[in-house]
Amino acid sequence: MPISVKPEHRQLQEVVRSYLKDHQAADAARATLDARDDHRPEWVSGIAAMGWLGLHVPEELGGAGAGLFETALVVEELGRSLAPGPLLSTLAASATLLAAGGTELRAALLPRLADGTLTAAIAVSGTVARDRHGRFHGAVEGVLGAGPDRLLLLPAGDDLIAVWPDRDLALPSAPPAPSEQVGRFDGRDRARGNSPG
Repeated sequence: MPISVKPEHRQLQEVVRSYLKDHQAADAARATLDARDDHRPEWVSGIAAMGWLGLHVPEELGGAGAGLFETALVVEELGRSLAPGPLLSTLAASATLLAAGGTELRAALLPRLADGTLTAAIAVSGTVARDRHGRFHGAVEGVLGAGPDRLLLLPAGDDLIAVWPDRDLALPSAPPAPSEQVGRFDGRDRARGNSPG
């Protein structure tokens, strides 16, 4: 099925491109690489305020109710301008939660991801496992959007575990991290949503 780019899609791309150019996103990429600490460029809150982080999220969960196609158009412009920050990882995390998260988990996290008050990181390789005491062990690499104060999605075998920053994170010798199962994925990569808990 061919996908057609409509005039309103082109207009969205032009608005995003103009915003990123006006806020010198490409220059911010170099500054972010040179920075010693993890900081979000000030213009990132403008992206959230315009609703771009929640384009694909249903309206009842705080988003715009558009779709992943419109989100992909925004991501294309973010990539074109080398926009730094946890934007791609936040969009990917919200899409993952939308596809596979339980009802309570979606209601708790998607509005905050859509409005930018919570950003996310996703581990793309490695795995963690929960022991009989509820603690997580393992190693992950390639954490997209890594940084402090971010929701973290971790692979755990065929599952994904969500750990978020406004609760205590599990560190060595610390209590177990509060987390929720996001979803289970079978070999055909079809998500089966699971209720949190």
